[in-house]
Amino acid sequence: MSVHNPHDRFFRESFSRPEIVRNYLEEYLPADLLALLDLDTLILQEGTFIDETLREQQSDLLYQTRLRGDGRTLYLYFLFEHKSQPELLIALQLLCYLLAIWQGQVKQKQPLAPIIPLVVYHGEKVWHVPTDFFSLLGAPEGLQLHEKDSNSQFTKSQRLKSRLQRAKPTLQQVQGRLCVG
Repeated sequence: MSVHNPHDRFFRESFSRPEIVRNYLEEYLPADLLALLDLDTLILQEGTFIDETLREQQSDLLYQTRLRGDGRTLYLYFLFEHKSQPELLIALQLLCYLLAIWQGQVKQKQPLAPIIPLVVYHGEKVWHVPTDFFSLLGAPEGLQLHEKDSNSQFTKSQRLKSRLQRAKPTLQQVQGRLCVG
């Protein structure tokens, strides 16, 4: 992997060392989250998940570690922002990178593991943009809870048959077609 600028080189050289990452995590992670991690098991993973067009402005590193107690695998994804001002859609970019990591796990027939995204911002300006994806959507408060839980609303088509009698006529027609067979 080519190094695009001095900040990228510094980030990669520093954060490629597990002892530096451990110190960073001990300094910046909330205590309750830190207590879950077995930092003695940090292993740097190969590769990058950043889109080719953004590599001049971002660098990333992925670490595997374990949860204390049950030893399950967990990942720490470091994204280093080289921009001089906060990126409005960073939460969307992170979501794409996390998805790429999970898709790699699926391709390798590994169970999906939790990932903690960590953004290291290089700019001088105060970070004032949303840091979580769902804040970008601007949904009303009642809808936000459903979004953040990421629970899809499922209806089992077999259960629809029993409710057809109470449904409005148009809904009955749609449900009837779903429940055919």
